[in-house]
Amino acid sequence: MRPAPFEYFAPASLAEAAALLAQSEGAGRILAGGQSLLPAMNLRLARPSCLIDLRRVPGLDEIRIEADTVRIGARVTHQQLIDSPELRAAIPLFAMAGPYIAHAAIRSHGTFGGSLALADPASEWPTVLSLLGGRVRAERVGGARWIDVRDFFRSFYTTALAPDEILTDIEIPRPGPGTRFAFDEFVRQSGAFAIVLSAVALLPSAANAGALLGVVGGCGLKPARLVLGPLASGPSLEERIDQALNHPDIEPSDDIHASAQDRRRVAAVLIRRCIARLTQPADRARG
Repeated sequence: MRPAPFEYFAPASLAEAAALLAQSEGAGRILAGGQSLLPAMNLRLARPSCLIDLRRVPGLDEIRIEADTVRIGARVTHQQLIDSPELRAAIPLFAMAGPYIAHAAIRSHGTFGGSLALADPASEWPTVLSLLGGRVRAERVGGARWIDVRDFFRSFYTTALAPDEILTDIEIPRPGPGTRFAFDEFVRQSGAFAIVLSAVALLPSAANAGALLGVVGGCGLKPARLVLGPLASGPSLEERIDQALNHPDIEPSDDIHASAQDRRRVAAVLIRRCIARLTQPADRARG
């Protein structure tokens, strides 16, 4: 298959890119890594009037570790996120989840911003970012705004970005000292799209063994947060996992890959596996 005819631009600045996108009146698309958009164009599932390639725009391929936040440019690749020793030290969850993404070639070219803008609810970075929180910067002609991550993902392949806005940066609060993470996902074969994903954080607490916060992907319109409570008090953890997965925000659907019931069961297994890793000594836990 070949894509439908389109114009191609490679602006040298964000202002120029925003102007081109505005001029396209909603028919243009931003190109960051192209690992999802270009195949969709080849299948003619996407027919943008023009592509606005961000590869010449400076400053979008940087990871900046600051005192209280981590700032990631939209054009940072999956492999950069996996390989960065500074990011691994600040937020190890990136190095845990990144290797699950597709294959080496896709990880080398696909970008963090592109994955977030695509908003596939069964992909790794939306699940990770939904657990970490933070905000997303969107720029358009005339200014920029920050969008809270909790408001960014709206539904299947739908975000809060307006048609004339470009995702430029993601700012994530640095986890507190002692915070631990685990990630897991279920796929039918290595490199395939995930069916269900889970990420769990164990937040340190002086009062108990720590509080658990989780996110599941592939079980609804967008990644869903699970408040699982203290690790070692209250109702049994098994009951709390089941209660959290029966929350109205968890709405898995039937498709050719799995039934809604199976997705819910798999999500419970993945959450339990993540928690099991978090309860091991740090030097024995995976990742």
